[in-house]
Amino acid sequence: MHQLLSCMNGRVKVSGFNLYMRAFLDDPEFLSEMADSLVGHPEVERLVNHLSGVLYAMRAGQPVLFRQKAWGFLNLGSRTPIRAAAFALRVFEDAVGEDVALIKAYGGFHDPVVKQGALGAIAYMGKFANLQTQLLDAAIAIDAGGDPQVASELADAFGPYGVPLTLLNSAQAAALASQFLPVKDWDSQQQAIPRFLIKFVSLFPDETFELLLNRIRVAETARLHSNYSFHTFGFVHLGVSFEAVRAEKRLELAAKCIELLVRAKSPVRDYAELFWTVGGYDQQTLDLIIRTASNCDDVGIENVAQLIEKAIPHLAFTHTDFAKALIGAVSGADRQKIIEALAHQARHHPGGGFYGDPSAFLAAQSEQFSKQTAELPEDPGLEDLTKMLRRLT
Repeated sequence: MHQLLSCMNGRVKVSGFNLYMRAFLDDPEFLSEMADSLVGHPEVERLVNHLSGVLYAMRAGQPVLFRQKAWGFLNLGSRTPIRAAAFALRVFEDAVGEDVALIKAYGGFHDPVVKQGALGAIAYMGKFANLQTQLLDAAIAIDAGGDPQVASELADAFGPYGVPLTLLNSAQAAALASQFLPVKDWDSQQQAIPRFLIKFVSLFPDETFELLLNRIRVAETARLHSNYSFHTFGFVHLGVSFEAVRAEKRLELAAKCIELLVRAKSPVRDYAELFWTVGGYDQQTLDLIIRTASNCDDVGIENVAQLIEKAIPHLAFTHTDFAKALIGAVSGADRQKIIEALAHQARHHPGGGFYGDPSAFLAAQSEQFSKQTAELPEDPGLEDLTKMLRRLT
């Protein structure tokens, strides 16, 4: 211990310490004495990684002794040894129910680092099929509390080596999804939450939809207090997709979304993003927009116009029959708003990366726009839209 601290004080690397402890896998007395010495040391916080190394060796070679020590640390309630033990909770072979009970107990300790350790263990223990139900119970019992690192570890606990998502029932799925709601930036921690949602949505589309819908509401409330840190749909076009969800369910969710969109008094950008993410650009989705627009008030039409502007494909060119039908479904000032929205969306670059000379890229975009405008059919139902598009060339 004295030599170890002398090296640390002299800034000499002691990275071989944990490997050295593995030489004592068959010596429970040494490992126990070493752990106790580190726990009782006045500089234990500086030595927490070394204590974790001792406990890791103990976990591998003396599992019964490790459980005794880990339970004892919890009973004492001292944060540093509990943190050290948390990152030695993973069992590589011959796991038993007490191991999962210990993980669950550590997951309930009010410290985000300890929670991460418990969830990190679960993320690699799904191979123990007889313990999967207990592992599921341990995972969903952990409260992430809005901490992005804990929430990301929770998402990874249901990864390829963790708990199978197929074990979740609807209530458990809803509770699990709600854990990600207060996390400000879903893109953090290597996009663990979006990666989770990609798999989650195919099994639980309703719960995913409610999560995204509630996320919009949370972001709206935060913006009222000048808090713009809640990222909602920045990743969605490349991340969460409802394409694997059956068509009937997607249309049902899209109908719920557009009903909220047309009544919204605040900016509808996020509702529009959610609508296109859920409904896609199938004909049934486009027909839903036409039916909705034909029964909208002034606010509703304004919101439908914003919905059109948030589409990715240039609808006037790629879905010309839809554009014609939508224009024909409204009249007067409402008709003009829809025409302007379709024209603006057709002229607008949908985003995405490009390389080369920006001026050449923009020139190519303008040439393509002019060509597509010229190729629109001569149709009375499209006449006003065509005129507006030509003015934009």
